[in-house]
Amino acid sequence: MKERRVITIIIAIICCALAVFVHEVNLSELEEQSEVQKLLISTADEASYLRPPQNWLEGIGWKDSSTGYSSYVQRPPGYGLVFLLCKLISPNNAFLLLKGVQILAFLFSLIVLSKLLFELTKNRKFALIGTLVFGLLPCFNGFMYYTLTESLSPFVLLFLTHEFIAIIKHKRRPFLFGLAIAFLLLLRPQLIIFPILFVVFLLLKSRKFWWVYLISILPFLMWQTRNYNITGSVSLHPIYSSTNKSIYRPPHEALSNLFRIWEYKSDQFHETV
Repeated sequence: MKERRVITIIIAIICCALAVFVHEVNLSELEEQSEVQKLLISTADEASYLRPPQNWLEGIGWKDSSTGYSSYVQRPPGYGLVFLLCKLISPNNAFLLLKGVQILAFLFSLIVLSKLLFELTKNRKFALIGTLVFGLLPCFNGFMYYTLTESLSPFVLLFLTHEFIAIIKHKRRPFLFGLAIAFLLLLRPQLIIFPILFVVFLLLKSRKFWWVYLISILPFLMWQTRNYNITGSVSLHPIYSSTNKSIYRPPHEALSNLFRIWEYKSDQFHETV
């Protein structure tokens, strides 16, 4: 058991180090466009994730700097809360801390995945090979340096799944499971199907910890209540509003839905619009 853990940690560290090296080379080749791009890779969605916590610290409220209802609700607050914590810990090194969090999230996702695969198969070789594949393929480590929720959500989802299996097999108390649900729903609410399926399964087996599951969804319900009070509607990704002074208005939404019938390339859609 101890040998397997040591090998898993070594594989995780090597894979993470290789991914960091590739991302650092990529980052060095990019033209520096912002403070973020000195340490992380800027994205089109960056402002809607990072501006709300900065505006909150400046007393403006939790919103980005656009005009319209969607500025208050366009992104769930999970990633912004992580950045806010980095800002509170070290205002001058917030992006460096955020980078460290994202690297560690990938590293721990490898360790959690290996444990999860071993729990499911009891095959040490399969678990190590699966971890190696996950660690080396760009489709899994490619978002590690991006200012997006995808840099953190794989770890949170894997951790949630691991704790779900642990409750079933080892009868662990589900407090870490509930914490993972709470953060996942604030980070990437589109993944809500997984907490729902897991909780329904656990409740069908035992209702002993039903209050833990209830508490775990309260932050998400509070966020949705806040959104409803502002916009009068509830949505997992409420980017469209007639109040917006941007392209994200109802005509754009209608065109987007129509365009999906025959075109899957988003750049082609925006060029046509």
